Amino acid sequence: MHRYALALTLLPALALAAKPPKVSLDPNEISASKALGDAKCTAATVGGPNSPFVVDWPDMHRADLETGMDGGVVVVQYGCDGFRVLPTCKLPGSYAYTGISPKSNVVEMKDAASVQANFGSFVSPVKFQTAFEQGRSLNLAYMMVGTRTTTVSQVRRADLVGSCEGATHFVNRAYLGAFAMESATAGSARAAIDVMSYGGAGAGAEASRQSLQRDGQLDACQAAGTTDAAPRPGCAAMLRVMLLPIDGATQGAAGTVDARGCPDGFVFSDGACARKSEVSSWLCDPGDLVGCKTQCAAGSSESCGRYAGILLDNYLDDLAIPADRSADLVRDLNASKDAFVTACTDKGEADACSMAGMAQVTSEALLRPTDGLSWVLAGDYFEAACAGGEAMSCDVVNDTYTYGLLEDDELSPIARDIPKVNALLSQACEVGSARACLMLAENHAFDFQFRDAFSAAERSHVAARAVSDACHAGLTEACVIASAAWLPKDRCQDAVDWISKRVSDDSKLYMFEDDDVFCPLTEKLVDPAKSVELASFACAKGDELACGLQQRAEKAK
Repeated sequence: MHRYALALTLLPALALAAKPPKVSLDPNEISASKALGDAKCTAATVGGPNSPFVVDWPDMHRADLETGMDGGVVVVQYGCDGFRVLPTCKLPGSYAYTGISPKSNVVEMKDAASVQANFGSFVSPVKFQTAFEQGRSLNLAYMMVGTRTTTVSQVRRADLVGSCEGATHFVNRAYLGAFAMESATAGSARAAIDVMSYGGAGAGAEASRQSLQRDGQLDACQAAGTTDAAPRPGCAAMLRVMLLPIDGATQGAAGTVDARGCPDGFVFSDGACARKSEVSSWLCDPGDLVGCKTQCAAGSSESCGRYAGILLDNYLDDLAIPADRSADLVRDLNASKDAFVTACTDKGEADACSMAGMAQVTSEALLRPTDGLSWVLAGDYFEAACAGGEAMSCDVVNDTYTYGLLEDDELSPIARDIPKVNALLSQACEVGSARACLMLAENHAFDFQFRDAFSAAERSHVAARAVSDACHAGLTEACVIASAAWLPKDRCQDAVDWISKRVSDDSKLYMFEDDDVFCPLTEKLVDPAKSVELASFACAKGDELACGLQQRAEKAK
């Protein structure tokens, strides 16, 4: 299984026609940008995961993105000759907003190539030509306060519905907040708040700075936080998007996805693309154990997050540490413990938070809290990791707050906390953790304390939505029960009975074996078409249970 970091903390269309014209650069701009020495765009540069800033994209593109995200998962064409949303191409799923603690940064770009590395290879930097020739830089200051994320993390071309000619990527996540851009003397980049505050009365008094563009209000963003259920007015500007390729490699169902990276000649450092000569450490390549450990030690918190994720992948077995692996994990954990703590607290790297939590645990045999004191020391780290989508930490949080595994501790009892675990699992589900979605659905469907804390209508809605999200995140077993949830009560129970006879001991659907609770809970959520959609989605991925259920769902239509 894979689990990837989300900077959290918690750190994180204009429907013109079936075949709208491609967005192309003006030939004069292309010639001028080449004279500036911008990096050559290739299919390899744009074909994989990309996370460009969109602050300098044309208003039409940004409007298309914002409109499209309100109607389902956005499918796009992204290439060297432009970007466009494909409004007639449909993909099941939706986006949920997650607030994070405000994070600010300044990105200094000194030439055309650095502009394209951060804004996208198709973006022409011609309008900044005069500034670059005068030895000035382009400074982008931003404050990030939240994300809109879908649980959809892998898409096959066969999953697309409608007119999808030219589709290359889909939007997994958008980052929201406020930004300001200025041109200033190279090397004079200031704190983000200074750049974002500049440009009002008296702006012309400082000749070395020129305010260029801005969107969003600084004061509105400074008041934002992790409890916000929606973007605040004045702080909803789209800053960057995470684009994942269609038919791309799986990102895994247990954690969130990570598309951070830069084109050749640049490295990802402190939230942006820069040349290696300009930075002391940078984000390592995915899966590079040695490189990630080296860059983590050099000060790259992003690499500490990826290094932590590799260790979790290598040592975990279904969200637990086997006894014969714990000593080796403790060795690697202790060697980088301080770096994991810093990456968690300063940058919100979810996997690093999980490792930081394990570093505080007194029982090395399990590396999970087994007493109240361990939770007092490690709980905040595990909670931060779960909120960022790391599934093992969500399992730890769920054991503690839902099942009360530490409530009988004599010295430091940890009480069950249903509102807290519901909030943490909900956030983890919203940022793409399929396993967290399934835990959330299980709690609302079956746990007696959730029955006392929430109404039947609330529980049915959350359970059905969460298990459907787990399906879209890639957990095909979840598609099976999600399909049953949307059937009429009698057919739902028939489907559950049929499923229970085929559930293996290690299946994620063990909780539905011989169940007579789930269908009465979801009896008002009847949508046979949705049931067929979810079952066929998993059937196409090779899940035999889903194929059988698809046939039953089709009879209910």
